[in-house]
Amino acid sequence: MWGLSAITQTEWAARKTCPAFHADAVVVLGAMVLPQRPSRELQARLDHAIQLWREQRAPVFMVSGGGRGVRDEIRVMTRYLLDQGVPGPCILPCGPGRNTWESLCSLQRLQQRYGMCRFVVVSSGYHAARIAWISKQLGLEVVVSAPRWTPESQHKLTLQRQRLRELIAWQRLRLWQAVRARIAPASARPRGAATVPAHPTAQPAKDRPAKD
Repeated sequence: MWGLSAITQTEWAARKTCPAFHADAVVVLGAMVLPQRPSRELQARLDHAIQLWREQRAPVFMVSGGGRGVRDEIRVMTRYLLDQGVPGPCILPCGPGRNTWESLCSLQRLQQRYGMCRFVVVSSGYHAARIAWISKQLGLEVVVSAPRWTPESQHKLTLQRQRLRELIAWQRLRLWQAVRARIAPASARPRGAATVPAHPTAQPAKDRPAKD
């Protein structure tokens, strides 16, 4: 229940992007594409990103996604932005991006190349909590912004299903990170070294990426 509540609260917050926030780029995360054109959900993301660009929130776009051929998300998104009057030099590819984790890792890798540090990441609202969490893990300075309306948000059952899917994907990522954190120190110890607790009363801490 806590996870679903966090997803819902972050979703609403993402639909109310702070008007004072300005970034180095608007990053659009991919979604399903039809042959040669974006799906309606992805089109809503792109139209929202264009509006932010026209409001001068950021000077350029970065488009991230996966796929190949006529379903290459980056190519389809780039074509759509060009058709809407966005100049070619204002569109930068950010790949690979077959899932959210990979897209944001690509953004982390490219930010120094492009001399950028602040980003507005555009996706559907239910996706905001996971984007924010991954960005924090990667040390990215990000504000998540979502369209007020998308086709999926208008269907209650579809929206609840997507929120549940996000919760599962988010928890898988948290578990994956926890496992990595426990394995890394162990692999760094010399072979045969004993594990000594930091304190006699210390207790073990309790505590990858899914395709979008």
